[in-house]
Amino acid sequence: MSIRMIASDIDGTLLQNGATEIPPLLFEQVRALKEHGIAFCAASGRQHGSLRKLFAPVADDIWYICENGGICFAPGGGIAGKTPVKREVALALSHQILDIPHFEVLISGAETSYLIPKHQDYLDHIRYFVGNHVTIIPSQLRGTVTPPASKSVGHRALIAAALSVGASRISRLTPSQDMEATLSCLTALGTGVEWTGPDQVAVHGLGNSIPQRGPFPRLDCGESGSTLRFLIPVALVVSGGEPLEFTGRGRLMERPQGPYFSLFQEKGIFYQQKDGVLTVRGTLNPGRCSLPGDVSSQFITGLLFALPLLDGDGEIVLTTPLESRGYVDLTLDVLRTFGIRVEE
Repeated sequence: MSIRMIASDIDGTLLQNGATEIPPLLFEQVRALKEHGIAFCAASGRQHGSLRKLFAPVADDIWYICENGGICFAPGGGIAGKTPVKREVALALSHQILDIPHFEVLISGAETSYLIPKHQDYLDHIRYFVGNHVTIIPSQLRGTVTPPASKSVGHRALIAAALSVGASRISRLTPSQDMEATLSCLTALGTGVEWTGPDQVAVHGLGNSIPQRGPFPRLDCGESGSTLRFLIPVALVVSGGEPLEFTGRGRLMERPQGPYFSLFQEKGIFYQQKDGVLTVRGTLNPGRCSLPGDVSSQFITGLLFALPLLDGDGEIVLTTPLESRGYVDLTLDVLRTFGIRVEE
């Protein structure tokens, strides 16, 4: 019987104790075998390109069994045989493996390794130590994510709860300076509020006790434009016509309140803005309220909260097309949750 081929494993056999280069003597032996009609085959779990680099002096003279037998190359680089895995099977297996902590996935191609690396050290090992050509597969996020609560919804839910009858519990409320400003102002107007958890507030609504008796402390809105604009008309109703003062920090009190001021002139409501303090006094009566629609929707939201508290029906008439429809819809959704009927 004559020997036609000699095959050898690489890592742990020809490369021992962390060696990264084939001993030059082996190349001489490969050439000698070829002269006697005996082929040499490098058999490994490595990629074809990695093996060619290791055997560079004789790269075109030997056979390769690569990727643990998944693909074989003849001398010169032609594919001698391969055992492909269906794409859908490979992807399904990959996702199952990725769900296991600390496990990595490598999908072998003819000339590249496809990776969805979890750790940089694994990627570096395959790319720099093993020497594979690497293609990173863009991966999709997997798992469950709880998005942060909406501050816009939080303001609206707190105000609606404060104006309701009985107790409400607002959950998944993200604490913030703006939210604290709204809670502080609602407390100043007579609402009972209490944090009952890290993201949960119990609100004891004013309900049937509106209007409240003053005097009222100054309402500090911090830097929250939502707090200020939402509560100006609400506070007018809750106070029963008694004077109220609003203040804030930063540049809050410089923000324009023109739509409200025009409405107040029409309704006979006193207002004065001086030295960073807005004073209002008067009664908001049922009926028609005209506002431009191409300004901040916060003005519309404030009236949507206040008008249901009046003895008769209220109507908001927009004198220009509405631009911030999404925020108004958000207010309407919260009002419906608390049992307020709004007709458009």
